[in-house]
Amino acid sequence: MMKINISSFVLKNILLYTAWIVFHYVSAHLYTHVCVPKSLIGFLVSPFVVSSPHCLAIRWVVTKSGDNICMMWMILGNAILLQINHVTNFIQTNNEETNNGKTIE
Repeated sequence: MMKINISSFVLKNILLYTAWIVFHYVSAHLYTHVCVPKSLIGFLVSPFVVSSPHCLAIRWVVTKSGDNICMMWMILGNAILLQINHVTNFIQTNNEETNNGKTIE
C-alpha cells in the first residue's frame, strides 16, 4: 500500500486552492475592465464585445474558478465532518469499553 505524505498533500491542495482564488479574482476584474468598461461607449459596445472570444474565455475562467472554489469548500466541510465522526466514534467506543457494556443511569 502506498503511503501518502499528509503535509505534502495538504500543501499542494492549499496551493491549488490559492491558485483558483487568484484566477477568479484576476479574471473577474479583467472581465469588467476589458469586456464591460465603465463609460457610455463601453455600455454601447458591450453587447458586441461580450460575445468576442477573449471575453468568452475570461467569463469561462470566472465561472469555472467560482465552481471549483465552491467545490473545495464542500470538500473541506466533508473532511471536517469526517474527522468529527471519527472522533465521536472513538469516544463512544472508549466509553463502551470503559463501562464494560454496562449502561450508566
